[in-house]
Amino acid sequence: MNHAIHACSEQDLPVIYGNLRRFNHSRIPFTQEEPFCDLSRKILDEDGNIIAGCIAEMYCWKVVFVDILWVDERYRHQGLGSRLLGAVEAAARQEGCTLIHLDSFSWQARDFYVRLGYEVFGVLEDCPEGQCRYFLKKKLTPTLDYVDLFHHIQPGFFQKDYIRALPPEHIFHEQMLRLADYSPTALAIPAPEGIFYGVYTGDHATLLAAVRAVDEDWAQWFRPDSRVFAAMDGEKVCSFCLLDDFGEYQGLKIGAPGCVGTVPAYRRQGIGLRMIQLATQQLKEDGYDLSWIHYTAVGHWYARLGYQTVVRWNCRGVVSE
Repeated sequence: MNHAIHACSEQDLPVIYGNLRRFNHSRIPFTQEEPFCDLSRKILDEDGNIIAGCIAEMYCWKVVFVDILWVDERYRHQGLGSRLLGAVEAAARQEGCTLIHLDSFSWQARDFYVRLGYEVFGVLEDCPEGQCRYFLKKKLTPTLDYVDLFHHIQPGFFQKDYIRALPPEHIFHEQMLRLADYSPTALAIPAPEGIFYGVYTGDHATLLAAVRAVDEDWAQWFRPDSRVFAAMDGEKVCSFCLLDDFGEYQGLKIGAPGCVGTVPAYRRQGIGLRMIQLATQQLKEDGYDLSWIHYTAVGHWYARLGYQTVVRWNCRGVVSE
């Protein structure tokens, strides 16, 4: 029989989709009640306009596909994209998902996704001509209760007088990065040559002078026995952070770059970000599972390295999205 080929109408598409869905289910039974569940998220400005959005769907076997991640150009480089993707991943984990995948063209955001732990598993070349389409995936580990984790590593935090005295309109971030898939080479950071990075072994007075040049109050936290990571220009300390141990939570060891600072003369050169990039790698080499950024108002800066905001708070306590 000679079967003719016809163009499909909109009414035909559900028939075709439905038949394929039934076939798939007959071979590999679905593991979720509804075959497709929307996990999309958005961010609004003060007037209710969408300034960033992520369109994502959990399908059939609790696998998530991210179709679109978009941030308005006026709001880019502020961590909104990583926050949105983190929110989708959190929702996916709550549903029991263990795999998420997406694609990105060569002029889009492949390196951004790699910094967030995604792995390129396929490349379609000349799509369009002279460009590539990258296919990426990420294994999702079981979800953590980040608020509970925060209270675990910072007990009584919101009862402290200096926290209660903060203006309520000031919102701060707690950020986290899983170290299993972390690589300090995922992001190339232009920085001056001749700067040495490593665990600080120099004179304590020299270190304190650099700390006081950033914040006089921080000097109390840099004791002679404190473990410090630093960027050095010869004998001069350019940038520094504490390598704090925040203990364990559900069997996961938590390290933290704390009191992160760069001496004014060395700012805006990439030295501070490169220092944190390598300090994070140091925590991984030390056997930590998670790296935690505590009490920051510059979450977008750490987001460049793959840190994701997991808790937002003000003087009154945890702030919901």
